[in-house]
Amino acid sequence: MTTNPLSRYFRKPTAYIQLPTRGIFNPEIERTVMNEVAILPMTAIDEIGLKNPDELLNGQSLVNLFKSCVPSIPDPYKIPNIDAEALYLAIRYATYGRDTTHSHTCSNCKEVSDFNIDINYILSRFPTIEEVPNISYEGLTIFIRPNTLRSIMKISIIETEQNKLINYYASSDFENSDEEYAAKRIYDSFRKIAVHNVDVIADAILKIEDEDGNEITDQAYITDFLQNVPSSLITEIQQHVKQISKVPEDVSTTEFECPVCNQKDKVRIEFNPVNFSVAG
Repeated sequence: MTTNPLSRYFRKPTAYIQLPTRGIFNPEIERTVMNEVAILPMTAIDEIGLKNPDELLNGQSLVNLFKSCVPSIPDPYKIPNIDAEALYLAIRYATYGRDTTHSHTCSNCKEVSDFNIDINYILSRFPTIEEVPNISYEGLTIFIRPNTLRSIMKISIIETEQNKLINYYASSDFENSDEEYAAKRIYDSFRKIAVHNVDVIADAILKIEDEDGNEITDQAYITDFLQNVPSSLITEIQQHVKQISKVPEDVSTTEFECPVCNQKDKVRIEFNPVNFSVAG
């Protein structure tokens, strides 16, 4: 195939970033000698994808964005969510520069104002996750990792199912429905939520090591294990995962001063394409 004579004018990396996890959970990611990931600016197609509400809701637009702008990541679904949030900001930086605009409604006078946020400053405040405490259970050692992008998508499915259940309770369909039908529908919804919850927890387990040093990494085995252990262990795993997956509040919170009434509001910024540019 003939090489496109215009290929030397194609986009090139305009930013480099060290992942918050330093890539310890994804050794397959290609990095520089400085342990950085190269970031390409968005194309017009990438920008259109971020405006598709369906793809935003199911996370597909973010996966496509990473495939386009961070080609060194073979499988975006496998990266920890905290890395995904940092990468999204880095892509905005590579595309539009260090400043991004956030619309905020004043809590006092309700004036809506636009404020500039320094992406580079926010990125510098991301925590470094290089070691995660393990969990011991009856001779087993459970190795935990932060929630991946895939599990965050499943959490979105869980939230959707929960909203469906709430809406059904509040609807006339519930009041007028046959008791057996209503009970079955409620059970089916709770069952779906429970299954997705177990999948999310399983996704956060890197491996389980037994007393003989054997490593179990098969997700089917790990899921089966989670479905047959006390709920107290599930709660402990969830607490560990939540602690290492969440962006600290001091990183995601910034203060805005209303230009009209001088009211100062502290606002938590969401580092994802669904919520990042939504008024706070």
